[in-house]
Amino acid sequence: MTKRARFGFGTVLAGLIVAGCGSNGEGQDWKITSPAFADGAPLPAGATCDGKAFGTGDSPELNWTDGPDDTRSYALVFKDTTLEAATDPVAHDHAYHWAIWDIPATTLKLPASLGSAEFPTEVPGARQWSSVNQYGYLGSCPNPIPGDGTTPKATDHYAFVLYAIDVNILAYPADPAPGDNYVQPLDDYLKTHNIGKVQLTATSDAASTSFTPPATPVAPAARP
Repeated sequence: MTKRARFGFGTVLAGLIVAGCGSNGEGQDWKITSPAFADGAPLPAGATCDGKAFGTGDSPELNWTDGPDDTRSYALVFKDTTLEAATDPVAHDHAYHWAIWDIPATTLKLPASLGSAEFPTEVPGARQWSSVNQYGYLGSCPNPIPGDGTTPKATDHYAFVLYAIDVNILAYPADPAPGDNYVQPLDDYLKTHNIGKVQLTATSDAASTSFTPPATPVAPAARP
């Protein structure tokens, strides 16, 4: 198993306009955008591990328009789509960085630099989970192991996938086994309640200056 396959985590990108569009059921486009980066553009360094320790980076501001008519809440998953397509199961597991769900249907924005609390105060009602930074955002880091300057850096593709959900509050799936990435079963579970989705894409070649293997995840808390 290569270091790339075992630790191919990604980071966040900053961009500007639209990443994806869909119909909201009223003849209007449903869109997700960011003032930090354009769809398909590189994530800004501040949303990644670039030049910093692995696991660092701040979440970018994300904005969207009203989803489909029957939307009761929103959920967002940040993933490395390059690793998502990998055939190696460990690399595939590391594609899933961060999820935030139970976002009220009246909320159409995630502010930048969300805190790491499982129930973030910036988005009342929502809860979040990360594969490493419990519970906050895990930025892109396709080059987590500091190199010697002779190996070309990897560039991965990423997506912020926004789901329209058919219930206000989701029951979450079973607790992960020790060491498992809880974001992947969350993403699968969200799809069972999804009535539409849009996405904002980005790229990153971020490289960390130091790497500490992630700690074993802690099971989710009961909703207060």
